[in-house]
Amino acid sequence: MESLKCQVLEKEGFHQVEPGDIFNNRYIVIKKLGKGHFSTVWLAYDTNQFTYSALKVMRSTRRDVAEDEIEIHQAISRATGSEEWQKRQELHKTYIGHFEDRKYFADMLDWFELQCVHGVHLVMVFEVLGMNIFQYLKTKRFEGLPMDQVKEISKQLLLGLDFLHEVVGAIHTDLKPENILLEPDYATLNEFIWESVLELKAQQSYESIFYDLYGNKISKRSRIPGQPDNTQRLKVRIGDLGNGIWRKELYEHQIQSRQFRSPEVILGIPYDESADIWSLACCIFRIATGDFLFYPRETETFSKEDDHLGLMIETLGKFPYLWAKTGKRYKHYFNSKGKLNRRPTHPHSLVKLLQSEHGFDQQTAEEFSEFLLPMLSYKPEERASAETCLQHSFLSRDLPSYSEESSESEDSWDGFELRIELVKG
Repeated sequence: MESLKCQVLEKEGFHQVEPGDIFNNRYIVIKKLGKGHFSTVWLAYDTNQFTYSALKVMRSTRRDVAEDEIEIHQAISRATGSEEWQKRQELHKTYIGHFEDRKYFADMLDWFELQCVHGVHLVMVFEVLGMNIFQYLKTKRFEGLPMDQVKEISKQLLLGLDFLHEVVGAIHTDLKPENILLEPDYATLNEFIWESVLELKAQQSYESIFYDLYGNKISKRSRIPGQPDNTQRLKVRIGDLGNGIWRKELYEHQIQSRQFRSPEVILGIPYDESADIWSLACCIFRIATGDFLFYPRETETFSKEDDHLGLMIETLGKFPYLWAKTGKRYKHYFNSKGKLNRRPTHPHSLVKLLQSEHGFDQQTAEEFSEFLLPMLSYKPEERASAETCLQHSFLSRDLPSYSEESSESEDSWDGFELRIELVKG
């Protein structure tokens, strides 16, 4: 059975990693954290820096994806602290009232090549981050988060996208709750590391000495120091740039996960960075309600794409005819009168949807709708930018104030955050 598993992994281009493996004469593999379409991710101990990292081991058959991701991460590193970055920081201060001098993306610390008999795997070394927003919503039984947390997360994501679009010059193309990662407190991360290292030691006789984040030797006889701090504000990072592209061109190939896909992509109209803004609006709705804004289904009479377009029309109104018909796939979905070929529609407003389906009071529904709708404009050139969204009054209403000094906790991050399921991609 183990031999068959190995053969399958090799055929698909995955490297068979095992706890206890040592990579690059430096990283001791401790525990598997996750698996995506193009990679597996592992918690590892960095014996040079005495820290913990997440190793993203790419499939040998998809070197192109890995090289693109590395290139964008390197561009992010170069742009951070640049003159343009500083200008954007000053601009952000005028919108939100204080500096947010922190990172908004999972930080790639290093990369190297891993040689094996079946090919060469690129391995990216990331800081370790916390559970993703989908997992966090799951712990809340998908009931949605309080509106003050929704606003806080929205603001951080908009700051990150503004940096990515305007300073780095890249487009994410796959923004969704699974790719938005929480920063946990130091003690929670340390507890996870203790459990993972002790699990490794229990599985095999391992002589290496591991230290925790406080410099304590990890052993069964020792007590895990520190208690989780549940008082910190929620802080998030954007992960998985494996599908990222450069902003300098217009694109037409399909992008985005289905529920977060923008109309221009479905219709076959060239898209740009505004596709990320559409996805972000869908993410924010999901965070606030626990539900999808658009959840297309297939029936005997229409496809998921038909349903998706129908759901958009029901919530946002008819597509602009002259714009929509420029799409390469327009005639497949619409007739000469601009109506869907196969799916009937039953219009309702976003405000009514929030009230009837999710229990929002009228004022909150109206304010939330006013914030989301500019991000959901059909035509990309009319869709709100991240910078424009940051200026919306919705983000400043009833938000707790954070001074520049208190916006980062003492133990906030230094390449150590917990990541249960890093960058699927």
